[in-house]
Order: sequence, then C-alpha cells, then structure tokens
Amino acid sequence: MKFVCILICLLLTFFLPVANAEGQWVRVTEEGVNLYATCESSKVIFLLEKSYYLQVLSEQNGMYQVAVMPNTADFPQITGYVWIGEVDDCDLAPVTPYYPTVKITVNSHSAPVKLSPLPSAQTLVTVTNTQSMSYYGEITSYGQLWYYVYFGGTFGYVQADAVTQPVISPHPTPLPQDVVTPPQTPEQPSEQQPAEQQGGTEIFLIIFVAVLAAAVCLAVFLPGNVKKKDAYDKDM
Repeated sequence: MKFVCILICLLLTFFLPVANAEGQWVRVTEEGVNLYATCESSKVIFLLEKSYYLQVLSEQNGMYQVAVMPNTADFPQITGYVWIGEVDDCDLAPVTPYYPTVKITVNSHSAPVKLSPLPSAQTLVTVTNTQSMSYYGEITSYGQLWYYVYFGGTFGYVQADAVTQPVISPHPTPLPQDVVTPPQTPEQPSEQQPAEQQGGTEIFLIIFVAVLAAAVCLAVFLPGNVKKKDAYDKDM
C-alpha cells in the first residue's frame, strides 16, 4: 500500500508541472493591448499583435508577466507585462506560431535604431539600405509611428517610414466569435397588408351576400311574380 502511494506521488510530481506549464498561456483578442516594461510604470514597449499568444511567467499587481517570441537566434525572447483584464486565459498550449516572426527591411539610405521612440533619443546602431531587422511590434510616439526591432544583438526603435511595412497574418486559430443578438425591428407595414386585405375581402363577401339575398327577395315578392303564383294556385 505504501508503494502505491509513493508511486502516485511521483506521478503527480512529474506530470502536474507539465500540465500547469502548458496551461499558462494568454491570448491577445483585442486591438491596442500594450506590453509594459514593468508592472510599476506606465512605460509601453509596444502594442501586441491581435490573435497571438503569450506565455505567462508570473502575476503581480493585477498584471501578468509574459514572455514574447520563440527565443531563436533572430527573435530572442523578451519579457514584459500586460493587464490581466486585457487578455484571455487559455487552458492549453496554443499551436505554433505563438507570436509572428516577421522581418522588415531598410528601404531608405539608412535607419538609425534608437533607444526610445524619439528622434532625439540615443542612436544604438545604424542599419543600412536593404538590411533586415526582426520586427516585434509598433508604437506611436508624438504622432510618429515607430517599430520595436532587434538587429545585431540590439533592441531599439526605428522610424516606420525608413523601413518596409511588416506583413502579419492572423493566427491560424480563429478568434472566438461574440454572440450578437439582432436588434428587434418594428413591424413593417408590408406585414400588416395581408391582414388588411383579408378584412377587406370579408367585408366584400358580406356585402355581396347581403345584395344577393336582397335580390332574391325582390325576385320572389315582385308583383309580377305574385300574380303568377296566384294563377298557379287557381289552376290547382
């Protein structure tokens, strides 16, 4: 009996962590979900791509600490924070790709990669024409669109007008559809017309029957018909 209990405990020890790890995923189902640098500041790194998945690492102050990207040579994994109420929990690990791995190319003379999304920010590295960078997300700063990128071991921001636009397809798993209740529309006049027509038909039939009955009565009791009836009675 003790052996059985020990065996069960070992099985739970090995399999429960795996199940929990597979279930610690959230999905971005709305537009405009921010990835924050910490759970205690308002610094936004970039906007997360709708329909894709993030692996949950921990929970702090109403936010999830999440991992983004598959952690490959061209797309190193980064961590950040999202508000719990802005993502949907997943019970099972999603199908790949968890997050889009897209590259963008410099289509101008050069593209400086900045420390922050500001023209006056420090330049970390300059990427020349036709060179490619790994795209992570976008952010708008002071009316200008910037891309958060990775190039040559450096993360930073590049102005969108200096590079090609990223082409990102939705995740292959369809998004859950909201149940939409169609609004109730007032009754259309056309729906009432058959009833009105039926009422008019009934009135016409009543009038027709009344006129027919009156005609029959008149035909029977007219003076000429009465005389014919008296002559017939006399012959009898």
